[in-house]
Amino acid sequence: TVVNNLRSNLTVPVRFSYTIRRNQLDQDNSADAAAVVTGENTISITANDKNIRNALIQILNGTVDTQTAINFTIFNLIPRFLHVKPKANPEEINSFKNIFPRDYYANITMGLNRTKTIPNSTDVWWEMSEHGNKYSYTPSCAYSANQNYLSMLLFNDKVSPANISFLTRYGIIGLYTTFVVVVARLLRTVLQTSRTIMFYELPSVERLWHLLRNIYLVRENGMLLIEEELFAKLIFLYRSPTTLILFTKPKSK
Repeated sequence: TVVNNLRSNLTVPVRFSYTIRRNQLDQDNSADAAAVVTGENTISITANDKNIRNALIQILNGTVDTQTAINFTIFNLIPRFLHVKPKANPEEINSFKNIFPRDYYANITMGLNRTKTIPNSTDVWWEMSEHGNKYSYTPSCAYSANQNYLSMLLFNDKVSPANISFLTRYGIIGLYTTFVVVVARLLRTVLQTSRTIMFYELPSVERLWHLLRNIYLVRENGMLLIEEELFAKLIFLYRSPTTLILFTKPKSK
């Protein structure tokens, strides 16, 4: 079917799939990141790609000379830069595409090789490389395009430790919300004296002091009914801040 599609000039998709595995996660962090994420990039072989079509037809039909290697190049097959998120599938980095659009995807040269040293051997394998690519920008950590490697640069989101994951698992919005809540609680703790300011800033405590002194005096003399009335008055004053302010207001001359 593939050979027929290649001969009939139908568009044939070429899919490059990749799997990214992380190191074994701790049990506490296993819920914040996936151990395996996958992605793919698909391009199309059109009717104008005659060289690719002819090479694939010969390889798939087995008509390639065992002493001759047929190589062909598929353009823009592999993304060179990917953003790997903790749980979601990898994403291409659009900002990098805008900075160097010609260098974002790698052109891959591939071919089917056979064992030449063993007569009548049926061992075959595919070889792929970035050989021949001339990038205007190559990071220092990447392999040279002149070597037979396939290189992809992955930008990984750091997975926070389990003891602070509740702050970071929801991104910058969750971190900002947590910061606001913590600051609000801190301010409430510092400014909680606002609830007691009415008791510390009384105009004059002379009358209040006499009331307390009278309570002690009647208690010492065993006048329990009078003590109960005076204590009820004291409770009433402290339950009504307005009345307490009026009660402690200095006498006008």
